[in-house]
Amino acid sequence: KLVSGVKTIPEACKDPTFIKTITDAITATNKDGSAVISNASKIQKFTILPEDFAVETGILTPSLKLKRSVCADKYNKVIEALYASSEVYVNFH
Repeated sequence: KLVSGVKTIPEACKDPTFIKTITDAITATNKDGSAVISNASKIQKFTILPEDFAVETGILTPSLKLKRSVCADKYNKVIEALYASSEVYVNFH
């Protein structure tokens, strides 16, 4: 368990402790020069999506490659919200 009491994706999206734990892990990783070799590879913002990327959801090919156009179309609003927000965590609506 990452955070006690959080068992579902909707719970994770609303739990400030869960979001802080993820944010802290991202911050620590971004500061690790062996993990992040340049500013371009740092995670700047994130969201928690309501489903996994999988072949069954149509986001991945059978060889587990991302279908970029499908992903961009399906999550266009949240991608725009990530770019527009000044916050590190952007809630998926």
